[in-house]
Amino acid sequence: MSQASKVLVVGSGTIGLRTALELLRKNVSVSLRSPRHPLHPSTCSMGAGGLWMPYKCDDARMDKWALQTLDELMPMAAGTAGAAGGLAGE
Repeated sequence: MSQASKVLVVGSGTIGLRTALELLRKNVSVSLRSPRHPLHPSTCSMGAGGLWMPYKCDDARMDKWALQTLDELMPMAAGTAGAAGGLAGE
């Protein structure tokens, strides 16, 4: 199977932003499209933000991974992460 050269990620919530980030790390060109900003109050990620934590995981590494993910997503959501941080449809 050949690797995709360009991928469209639809949605800029937690899952969409993380998916885009991982694709970029694999040198895949990503277009990110979303009808709303990821911090808009009507988005699922905004509503679930208080639940975003690995509270049912017994793996001690999970806290570190969760903090690393948050540190990477916040600049993207704020639009300050360079080319990877721009969001369409704002």
